[in-house]
Amino acid sequence: MSSTAKIVHDPNMCGGSPTIDGTRITVTNILWNYRFDLAEIVAESAGPPDVSKGRIELPLAPVIEKIHDGFPHLSREQIEAALTYWQQHPDEIRRELEEEAVLAEELQRKYPPPTPR
Repeated sequence: MSSTAKIVHDPNMCGGSPTIDGTRITVTNILWNYRFDLAEIVAESAGPPDVSKGRIELPLAPVIEKIHDGFPHLSREQIEAALTYWQQHPDEIRRELEEEAVLAEELQRKYPPPTPR
């Protein structure tokens, strides 16, 4: 990983969530994309993912490439920094993801999508 790709906490940006330095892209923004891409990557792989360590192990290169498709303005090093941060701070990121999911549900209840006519 490049020494220029880092994750920062700025209380004045994105609610203090960990973000990729120089952007407003949070680690959780990357992970929401990663969760959707993971199913596709597993489906495209030659075999089932390695789960011998109690978690899914996939080569990072295809994951980074798929995420890069969704965030082409980010470098691969920045995406890797976000994934590395997630691996090093799983409890913090899990809390952030849970909070975002609750907020999304609240917003959907408060502002339901229009019904088709």
